[in-house]
Amino acid sequence: MDAAVVVAATDVVTREAAARWAAALGAVTEPVGSVAAARRHWAEAPAVVVDAAMARSLADAEVARRPHVLLVDAEVGHDDELWRLAVRLGAALVCRPDAQAQAEALELLAAALEGRAEACVLAVVGAVGGAGASTVAAGLALASARRSWRTVLCDLDPCGGLDLVLGAEVEEGARWDTLDLGGGRLPAGALVEVLPRHRGVSYLTRSRDGSAAVPDARGVVSAARRAADLVVIDVPRHPSALSVLAAAELTLVVVPEDLRGVAAARRLLGAVHESAGTVVAVGRGVPGGLGRAVLATHLPVPVVARTAHRRAVPRSVAAGRGPARTRSSDALAATVLGLVGLGTRP
Repeated sequence: MDAAVVVAATDVVTREAAARWAAALGAVTEPVGSVAAARRHWAEAPAVVVDAAMARSLADAEVARRPHVLLVDAEVGHDDELWRLAVRLGAALVCRPDAQAQAEALELLAAALEGRAEACVLAVVGAVGGAGASTVAAGLALASARRSWRTVLCDLDPCGGLDLVLGAEVEEGARWDTLDLGGGRLPAGALVEVLPRHRGVSYLTRSRDGSAAVPDARGVVSAARRAADLVVIDVPRHPSALSVLAAAELTLVVVPEDLRGVAAARRLLGAVHESAGTVVAVGRGVPGGLGRAVLATHLPVPVVARTAHRRAVPRSVAAGRGPARTRSSDALAATVLGLVGLGTRP
């Protein structure tokens, strides 16, 4: 983290506390001692720490409310005016400049510093077993990494196996059953540091001999999106797993181009729409299948792309090389990444 936390305070104790908290997150502070200086940084700074005196002056100057404001004062709890000032400025936390406040202060500052450019979350769900959703998810993550986007791939299937599809079983790093969630907010930087990485993709799946249970994914997805440009989540069809789709900007339902796939997709889409926002379909070619045009007439969502049936793809996965690149897989990646604004290199 190289952004500066603005400290609008005349109180030395507040400035020192803010400097300690910022340093713990690898950030620096930029102290300002006047309302004019504070106003220059007010809208742009990722986070602002203010003391009571400066809070009063800023409120009198009628600065706009903003997120990620931390109001620090030694007399918290004894001054109703302080809480009114907090509401006026938009302060998410009012605390004393002491060690007891450190955990909450670090959480607020981490959210501000890590969340300056949140990732897009892309969910992939198979209409039926064997639809190829994991292959599509892995292919999209690899295509994103080839474009130099910071990419995280999350396997939410309790049976795991996405590392095999990715061709990355031997990579060292945390899995679901070894990841220490710590019972609180997961720092984004810490998450990426402990995950295994393969061909530019940081990924999370379960160990081959680990617990079949996948913990609540919301905290991990939240942390991943603060540390990446794209988070791809491979979501099983089980109703309890579909709630995570609420975090996704775009949900892809992978549908085999046959009668069974279409019927299953129509049933699944009802449950998907309960949680997901924007939902589209991706057709997967099958020998003697219906084709994309017929698929489009039978589904209530747009069919934005298709991946052709190619024997090279499962052969490459089975050989441990990950999904083979084909013209149809490249076209699929270009279309989908383009839909979420990641079609070209940063």
